[in-house]
Amino acid sequence: MAIENAKQFVEKVKADVALNERLNGKKPEECLALAKEMGLEFTEEELKSALSVEELSLEDLDKVAGGSLRKKKYYAWAQRCPANGDNDHVWVKTGHREDYSTFLWIEYSDGWDIYTCSLCGKTKEVHT
Repeated sequence: MAIENAKQFVEKVKADVALNERLNGKKPEECLALAKEMGLEFTEEELKSALSVEELSLEDLDKVAGGSLRKKKYYAWAQRCPANGDNDHVWVKTGHREDYSTFLWIEYSDGWDIYTCSLCGKTKEVHT
């Protein structure tokens, strides 16, 4: 039950910009006290668990998508390079981008590698 309270609290903080700003940089005890005032009791560990994001495997993604995305024609077509006679793009890593953010008192860093097709110039970012 407490993990559900933690998830509800996270959703409320995400939805309310003023509440998010109010809690940003606060100590865990202060955040937990405010949550308790809102009628949502949980521990710091339960909140961290509610914030954790699990990565899905390719097999799990295939199940969610209703089958292998690699077998679908529209997916294959979207990956074609017009400058290469509608063959695959020739991706070359051209950079990296980092985003840093804080949610409650937990700091996050997300990174993306930037790739550019050497033939047509199309770019894509891949989360690392």
